[in-house]
Amino acid sequence: MAMKEQDVLNHLEKYGFKGEFGKSIWAMPSSLLNGFNYINVNFRYQILNFSEDGVYVIDVGQATNKIVDVVPQLIPASALVSITLKKGFLTNKAYISTIYGDISFKVMKNIMNKKWHKQNYENLQEKYLG
Repeated sequence: MAMKEQDVLNHLEKYGFKGEFGKSIWAMPSSLLNGFNYINVNFRYQILNFSEDGVYVIDVGQATNKIVDVVPQLIPASALVSITLKKGFLTNKAYISTIYGDISFKVMKNIMNKKWHKQNYENLQEKYLG
């Protein structure tokens, strides 16, 4: 069964977090964030949910492509300096700059069975145009 965006929000809610609908995208870390110890390189993909609280980082299992049942990490809004989304030729990019350092994510243009990913990226890019 294909993952729905509601599954992302349900996972956040399970741990007492409030994500926002229409603001989740699949991403793959392309560098480690200095100062934060949350990027788990054992997970191929992560889901980013952009909310008023900051950016939630949700791990996705490499073999299953399902959300891993661990507490999502939060890059708090108070630590965010800037967020930039850029369109690329093969993949898009998400750049998150914090007071502790910077991180970039590769963002696929399309993810099979996840139409919401592409729609959300386009909507978010209007806000975080780079």
